[in-house]
Amino acid sequence: MLKKATILACGLAIAPQVIAAPQPIEQLKIAGDVVHITLAQTTNPRTPAACVSPDNASKWTLSLNTASGKASYALLVNAFEKEKQVEIEGTGDCTDHPGVERAYAVSVQQKHGDESVLYLYKGDGVTKLGRILKWETGERWEQLHLVYLNDEYGYHVDSFYPRNYRKLPTVPTYFTEKDCKGTKAFNMQAGRVYFHPDYNDGQLFQVIEGAVTSTSSELHQDGRCLNYRWGHYPSISQTRLVSDRTCGSAPCIIKP
Repeated sequence: MLKKATILACGLAIAPQVIAAPQPIEQLKIAGDVVHITLAQTTNPRTPAACVSPDNASKWTLSLNTASGKASYALLVNAFEKEKQVEIEGTGDCTDHPGVERAYAVSVQQKHGDESVLYLYKGDGVTKLGRILKWETGERWEQLHLVYLNDEYGYHVDSFYPRNYRKLPTVPTYFTEKDCKGTKAFNMQAGRVYFHPDYNDGQLFQVIEGAVTSTSSELHQDGRCLNYRWGHYPSISQTRLVSDRTCGSAPCIIKP
């Protein structure tokens, strides 16, 4: 079950005026008894107080002269270290520092309680698709099913079947002439997507159905060429690179 914990610390006993949407903290700075908070986004989805300077829309101040202010600062430090998102409510004034709104309350959003530490990435290994929530295995190997959360702080989940292609232990390549010369041919099932780390730069490829081709030799993965005494008849003569809707041009990667 997904859940989200929120810790709230209030500052002054007055009604808040504006709220900044949850965002990570970019910088914390202490000047005297005042904490200066800079959120990660330069433009917040809020209407700043009238006293806020145009270039300070993502900045806030917090006084350390009160017990609640010190408690709020402790929450901010934890959020900064753990890369959690925070939500700040403002007082509507800039008493602590000219041009910067004073914080009334600080809310720290904990990540989901799911203990999974694995994420689903596109084939480039850089683009993160989301946190993996659970695995579901079927009766057949290609029925492995992943459920992942595509927003660390959201509730929308997606399904993914990673084995919609076949990983080849080898890529047998045939030739129409002896000594591995002539036209190449492949003995694979037409229309099926294949993958081999040493073929096509590790990209997904699909075989194209063609006329039955008689071949006279085969190139092994170890580089040896085997000549046939009689003709061999693979039915596939061409391949093409394909792109998976979820993973891109290479198989998805699962990693922390």
